Amino acid sequence: MSFKIEEDTRYLLIVEGVDDKAFFQKLLENRDICRYLQILNLNGIDNLRRELGMIKNDPNYSNVRKILIVRDSDNNPDTSLQSVKDAVREILNENANDIFYNCNSRVGILMLPDSESEGSLEDLILDSCNENIRNIIENFIDQIEKEGLVIYKKSKYKVHCYFGAKCSHKLYIKLSNAIQNCDFIDFSHREILALRERVLNFFQEETDV
Repeated sequence: MSFKIEEDTRYLLIVEGVDDKAFFQKLLENRDICRYLQILNLNGIDNLRRELGMIKNDPNYSNVRKILIVRDSDNNPDTSLQSVKDAVREILNENANDIFYNCNSRVGILMLPDSESEGSLEDLILDSCNENIRNIIENFIDQIEKEGLVIYKKSKYKVHCYFGAKCSHKLYIKLSNAIQNCDFIDFSHREILALRERVLNFFQEETDV
């Protein structure tokens, strides 16, 4: 594994993919905690157990105070949450809690877009968009489907429609590149601000480092 825990790392943020990593880097930039935080991109949630095993065997693992695992709720929030809890219990021998309800455990889980809704990071981003723009994109997709085309991951398609128009002066193929280089997400939106505060509250020892 190329990921190594640095000696001064106190906090680990584990995310599913490159888009999630770009989002959380932007979300937490300029916060003091970033001096002691590392973000691990799993390159797919299916790699969680393997990566947890590698992390546990890292010589600097004992220095890590808290671990936050972020995963999409997908089509079943309860099942998705339980899969992470099971992996943490099996590999790390610890109990992980949904930080929406409990921020006190060493290992926490953050579900996207939230703890009760189906979906993913893209749904959270869409919720922060202007409502009129969301409606236009919805109507556009409806028209496409009426033509017989099937869209399997609608939230991802909607976000690509959005940043494709918002960042039309530049060409971005990947969401991660758009997040890093084009100011198309409203990070001052109440839901995104609430998410940031939830993450910071979990890493509450930041002032004690």
